[in-house]
Amino acid sequence: MELAANPANFRLLTNTLNQTKANTITCLNLFSISAFKEESLALRAMINTQRLKLLPLSHNQLAKYIANNGSLEAELGLSLRPERISSAMKRALQENLLPEAVDTGRNHYFTTLWVLILKSANGIIGDLCFVGEPDEEGEVEIGYATYEDFRNKGYMTEAVAAIIQWTKTQEDVKSIFAETAKDNPASFAVLTKNNFKQVGEADGLFYWRLVIS
Repeated sequence: MELAANPANFRLLTNTLNQTKANTITCLNLFSISAFKEESLALRAMINTQRLKLLPLSHNQLAKYIANNGSLEAELGLSLRPERISSAMKRALQENLLPEAVDTGRNHYFTTLWVLILKSANGIIGDLCFVGEPDEEGEVEIGYATYEDFRNKGYMTEAVAAIIQWTKTQEDVKSIFAETAKDNPASFAVLTKNNFKQVGEADGLFYWRLVIS
């Protein structure tokens, strides 16, 4: 009541509200620009193969992937995923990958999830990721998984071949490392078909490396 009765205070309140509104609009515009740049970066890095598209997810898209509620598919115009994310996988993505994907000081492509989109089905059939940026020796590690209904069809072999070619365009990458379970021959067949060499083993695991020429 006192502010309304005092013209000077009223003008001060009006100016403050207008400035707050302007600041809010500016923040929203900056957020929109940032989100647009994030989505554009992901689309620019999309890799096309004969049967697949490999798309690195933006931070927002990764959050939708983890939610696994159809929102990512709706955004990308894809069919719904045939598999649900396990609680253990969801927790791992939330705790490890999601914080890395939002870090603007990191190379986004090495810190997010790449989804495999089967062109003929217009849907996600698996995923692949780097385990962080290249280390001091220029080595990166990859991990991958194919949904059960799409295994043994060569899709992941095709995807890894494409990601190898992409890494060759990254000047800091000199080699790619991977590990597979000894009782999962389909997984290490993906690597041997892409010229990885076994470089060691431990309890239940084989270690593999590909030197980028």
